[in-house]
Amino acid sequence: MSGVTLSISLGGERRVLDALDGIAARLADKAPLMRDISQLVLTSTQHRFETQTGPDGLRWQPSVRALATGGVTLTDTGRLKDSFIAASTADTAEVGSNVVYAPPHQFGRSGIEEVAGHTRLIREAFGKPLRAGVYQTVRPHSRKLNLPARPMLGLSEDDRGDILDLAEQHIAGDLA
Repeated sequence: MSGVTLSISLGGERRVLDALDGIAARLADKAPLMRDISQLVLTSTQHRFETQTGPDGLRWQPSVRALATGGVTLTDTGRLKDSFIAASTADTAEVGSNVVYAPPHQFGRSGIEEVAGHTRLIREAFGKPLRAGVYQTVRPHSRKLNLPARPMLGLSEDDRGDILDLAEQHIAGDLA
């Protein structure tokens, strides 16, 4: 998959990782467990777009666009939410997005950013749609960014418990 890679390690999730190591060692085939974990995390990540909360349970700061239009933060076209996919192997469970603006929204971003010159299609002026789009050349410039972090990826307390429950279910199924 090309594009931007966003990787979040669960190194700080020692309790979950230690429990999973012990449980996984008793499984003959860990691939089904890893597949189910990746699907659980994917579902949880997508649900955050509906609840507007991060894995820590804190609500996302509303975006300027959402406030202005009465819309939903991080859900203008749905491209970001729909871009997340789950992948797994016998030893890993992954959830990620190839959308270039996923990391700035996950971690936040501030400072000065250089914008290259480009052509822009304008379809609306003064709040009214134009009959035909107009192309406008935009010169190179810099802009100040202050994008707050709105974490989508990560494990909530519920996710941690659900992952351990999944692992126990897989062991019970293996032993049955």
